[in-house]
Amino acid sequence: MRNLAIMAAVLLLAGTASATVFLHEGFENGAPGWEAYGEVGGQSGSLWHIEDHRAYEGTYSAAYNTGGPDYGYDVGFNWGLAASPWLDLSDATSVELDFYS
Repeated sequence: MRNLAIMAAVLLLAGTASATVFLHEGFENGAPGWEAYGEVGGQSGSLWHIEDHRAYEGTYSAAYNTGGPDYGYDVGFNWGLAASPWLDLSDATSVELDFYS
């Protein structure tokens, strides 16, 4: 597994009895290690950003929109993805991904 393309509060677990947390991200300190890619209106860029609107835990969340005041994404052709920091799961025998969006 290379990068996970989910920009939400992410919890990655191995096994079920005694789980090991590989990544838990609430975006309270920005998005260290995350990379955003995409295209907006024919230009390289992404609508992914950190904002303080509709956070699941704490104050901040990652969002794919234009930000306030409309929080929309209808800006013409656009696409975007977010890649998590590298996760080495080579020793994991079972992996579960839980996220809130």
